[in-house]
Amino acid sequence: MEIDIIGKYDCDNFENRINEKLEDEIINKIIDKNINNFQHQIIKRGEDYYKAGNVSQVIKNKNTFIAKVEGTDYYEVKITIDKDSKNLSCNCTCPCEFSCKHEYAVLLAIKNKKYIEKELKEEIVKNNITLNELIQNIPAAELKQYILKKIFNKNFSDYIVLDFNDFEVDFLKYLPSQSYEYYYNNLYNYVMINDEIRFDCKYIIKDLINSEKYEEAFFIIKAFIEVANDTKHLKKIEILISKYSEIALFLRIIFRKSNDILKNNIKDWLDKITRNNYYDSVYLEDMILNI
Repeated sequence: MEIDIIGKYDCDNFENRINEKLEDEIINKIIDKNINNFQHQIIKRGEDYYKAGNVSQVIKNKNTFIAKVEGTDYYEVKITIDKDSKNLSCNCTCPCEFSCKHEYAVLLAIKNKKYIEKELKEEIVKNNITLNELIQNIPAAELKQYILKKIFNKNFSDYIVLDFNDFEVDFLKYLPSQSYEYYYNNLYNYVMINDEIRFDCKYIIKDLINSEKYEEAFFIIKAFIEVANDTKHLKKIEILISKYSEIALFLRIIFRKSNDILKNNIKDWLDKITRNNYYDSVYLEDMILNI
């Protein structure tokens, strides 16, 4: 007689497979329950998108799925499945104001288990205020001087047009600051979803420095280095080597201009990196040694 002995780890794997299968069945049932919310022509176009391979990598993080779909542009689709209410919420960055083909294509990818699981960081909402609140924060004399300068620079002095984005930059010091966790979490999630790291924030850092918001500028730099290390992108020299000189320049200015508290925080962070052998990056080491 042969006796098949199932070891502890085999039992664990068997239980995990059963749980995964049950979760897949629950997810598919919820999708089937809500699929009627899509119009017939949207369903057909969504099926075509899925079959054509327009859905790129789908990330599953707990009960949320995030995907990129190629259409006339690349759109991000976010689908959250509520197992308690048996409902799902879909959001797409495309201009469509109702349930769209990109969302339907991603639902098909989820049903066919064309996704990978990754643990993302908590999404932190940006601290923001309305234009009215921003204007209330600006001293009257400073706002008056700004408007007069705008009028003086125009050919016609009877009206001016203010670009809200430019207005925010000009009065950045009166906007609420963002936390280190805001920058770290959002950059970390971007890297995990897109499998790439980019340093596209030099103009933001420059504006923050010009507005004397040195701590927030430091948060961006620190988040970039820590995310690059935590996601194993720090050693991708071809991507990062050209950025170290920019980062070092900003960090030197921030350190020189900051108060004693921020100086100590920067020193503590740099000491941590040094103790960790500069995260085994000779380029990061050179950057730090020149600050």
